Amino acid sequence: MPQTIKEPAVRQPDWRNPDVSTDYLALVLSWSPEHCAQQTSSAQRAKHAYQCQLNNFEFVVHGLWPQSQQAHSAQDHPRHCKTSGPLPVDLLKRHLCSVPGTDLMQNEWQAHGTCAWDDAPAYFNTIESLLGQIKRPAFAAMAAGGAAAGTASVTSGKIKQAFVDQNPGKLARNNVRVSVASGNRLKEIWICLSSGGNPQPIACPAGGTPDGQQVKVRAPRQTTPPPPPPDIDEPPDAVDVACPTRQGKFGGYKSAAKQALWSLYPNGGEEIYCQAPFAPGADRKTAGGLALNIEHVLPKSKINVAAGQGDLHNLWPSILKVNEARSNFALTDNIPGEQWTFSNSNRAELAACDFEVESIQRPGGGKVTVVEPAEHARGRLARSVMHMALAYGVRLSEPEWAMYVAWHEQTEPAADEVRRNDRIQLLQGTRNPFVDFPAHGRMLVQNCRP
Repeated sequence: MPQTIKEPAVRQPDWRNPDVSTDYLALVLSWSPEHCAQQTSSAQRAKHAYQCQLNNFEFVVHGLWPQSQQAHSAQDHPRHCKTSGPLPVDLLKRHLCSVPGTDLMQNEWQAHGTCAWDDAPAYFNTIESLLGQIKRPAFAAMAAGGAAAGTASVTSGKIKQAFVDQNPGKLARNNVRVSVASGNRLKEIWICLSSGGNPQPIACPAGGTPDGQQVKVRAPRQTTPPPPPPDIDEPPDAVDVACPTRQGKFGGYKSAAKQALWSLYPNGGEEIYCQAPFAPGADRKTAGGLALNIEHVLPKSKINVAAGQGDLHNLWPSILKVNEARSNFALTDNIPGEQWTFSNSNRAELAACDFEVESIQRPGGGKVTVVEPAEHARGRLARSVMHMALAYGVRLSEPEWAMYVAWHEQTEPAADEVRRNDRIQLLQGTRNPFVDFPAHGRMLVQNCRP
């Protein structure tokens, strides 16, 4: 335990669903070795020092979540049902070994606990009681045969069975749901429980990882954690970041939304595809004199919700000729060779633009026209597309999701992208969580897809 524990800051609600009934509960157990392995930067390691450096946890509690049987997405469950102040330090100390983060505890109480419990002690006492009743298998019980290079490969069904074996007569396999991260690595376990004052295991709704799927289970580290420093000042934790939400300010792609887009650049900026600079004001031209217009990164034709067509997170300044060439063609990074579309242009900003439009062979036959943007643009494009797809229910194929996640991870949001996100919040009241929490992109995709 850290010698000093500070009172956490109250989290700002992402969205509220106070009137949704609780049909069942999900005790969500996080596999700590996998979570800790994803904290690769110095800032992330500092943020998660208590869980990942000072201790060597296996299963820990992510949260206890009231759930609705009628939910179609993560945003349809009960959430932020009443306001609350910061959790007291004595309560944090009591439960920190089970829910390993003061900011995590604060968020779980505010977002989930307030929807089914009268106060925070009752919420965390329920978690403590459930942990006393439900035994969590250790890595050795799940690996059962050893691990190669620190990772065991077992089926999802075997992980469920490890929980059943640890809890004979209390748990059945259909009470347990397995959730995986990228690369089919064990991320979380759900124990599904009845709602009410005495939660009991029930069958989980359909979903989760199929029993026959191979899951990689990262082994806990073997080294002894270092002694704790005298003080840990835990920064805010993004472990339960909010899913993308729809905007309600602009009814569609109308003049108000267009004017709002240009107001995001009070000092000028660079257009999205070619990095061509433009000055502020009404001149809507690049420094080289090329006309600009507004690009829908996720094509407008794919967005069936009017508000989505005017969502500023999807709108970017673009050179008119580039925007016309993009049309509504799918983005890719798989065009062979380097045959730039505008390489022969007599306009310097176009000739220098790494932008390709090609007809390529489909894997199943026939041809399709696709667009390959420059590497510098891919992170911004990916964050826009993924935000829009999750907020407005736009279907993407599995290869598209994989590509956009990879683009997102290749380039972190730059300072101007962060400022743009701040300004969009002021104008339409929503933020892009892929910009706010770039390290949690994969988690957002997994948790927020319907």
